[in-house]
Amino acid sequence: YYFEVSYGSVSIVGDVLNNIDPNTGRYEWLEADYNKSHYAALPNQNDDLIIEAIQKAEAAHQSNPEFKNPDDYYYICVLYAGPREGGSLWPHPTSVLGHRAYNHSEKWPGGDYPHFNHIGIHCHEFAHLLGLHDKYDPPVNVREYGLMGTGVYNGPLGRGECPAHITCSGKIDLGWITPTTITSNMHVQILPLETNSTNSVYKLEFDSYRYYLLENRQYTGFDLYLPGHGEWEEEGGLLIWYIQNTSTHKEELKEADNGQDIAGGDIFPGATDNTEFSGITEPSSNYDSDILGTTYENCASGISAKNINIAQALAPVEADIALNGWAGNIQPWRHLTWENEQYVIGSVKVFQNSSITILPSTVIKFSSGIRLTINGTLNADGTTFTSAGSNPGSGDWHGIVFDNADNNSYIKNSTVKYATYGIECIDCSP
Repeated sequence: YYFEVSYGSVSIVGDVLNNIDPNTGRYEWLEADYNKSHYAALPNQNDDLIIEAIQKAEAAHQSNPEFKNPDDYYYICVLYAGPREGGSLWPHPTSVLGHRAYNHSEKWPGGDYPHFNHIGIHCHEFAHLLGLHDKYDPPVNVREYGLMGTGVYNGPLGRGECPAHITCSGKIDLGWITPTTITSNMHVQILPLETNSTNSVYKLEFDSYRYYLLENRQYTGFDLYLPGHGEWEEEGGLLIWYIQNTSTHKEELKEADNGQDIAGGDIFPGATDNTEFSGITEPSSNYDSDILGTTYENCASGISAKNINIAQALAPVEADIALNGWAGNIQPWRHLTWENEQYVIGSVKVFQNSSITILPSTVIKFSSGIRLTINGTLNADGTTFTSAGSNPGSGDWHGIVFDNADNNSYIKNSTVKYATYGIECIDCSP
């Protein structure tokens, strides 16, 4: 598993440290000091059994140096007999006695499948030892698409026989991939994450704390049992992750079907044939921002991905990425600078204590019926405000509305074309 998901940079070689019974040729279980009910009654993160097992293995080595020494191994898994139970027997990572270690049960829990545990939870817990965190509870939830989410259980029986790859954010954290950061409008070809450590993840930043990660996921290798397996055409496609690194960390999937739970509906274009992601689509590329206890909804990212397509399974995902398509709110204490050519594809509202500064020679193109409302500050010098229509005419877009705006706002040396009202001022004197 790790050799595949790390693109060959990690290869795990292990040993069983227990002694071998000379009569049967089988490994001998170490016997704990108490029965399972004792350890199951201890708190979840209690390490008594793990410490006890390592110490007993060390004692076995000291009594017979031919047996393996735990001190020769940095990573250790303590496997206990029977099905999984709770308390301190619940799988968890820890650092003890100079080792990074975790515990796990020999068998799957429950009487309906009392058989050998598959690799899923082993892979998940080992990822903790590498430094990754759980990602199965909102607002950090990678669902069945990631090993650190419920993808740990992927497989034909849903018991971790074929756990999902680590999502792109985790691979970035582990240094296995470096995302390509998009800083201007461009056409991209995103290679499958499963087999490519380069050009498989693209990063779209829209402020210091928030960004999108775009990855191409395919039904292959350990990703064979991603959601939608066996239920639709399965050519894979684009996953879009929203990442927020503020006091409230978020990692959320922007589902192409906008939460309709359609098989194959999470990916773009996917089962819903959704080929566009922007501030005016569902799902939207906009976001909610929490500032000093107030939530500002539908905050404009300016980001769009259009003409999203994939020719066939295992092929690159192609898309046209733009960073200059605006719709929604400019929340307080956000200050934007617009230059070159910008598109207002949905109505934009600039809140108080926020601003847009437009550099000279910039052209702002408005979609039909759209307005720009200023409650904060707008500074424009040498700007052309015009219609985005291919055959523009009078009244194509609404206009610019200063409504209780900062009186330091100004528009000078500029042209307003094809608007219904041009410039309106309400209770202010910009």
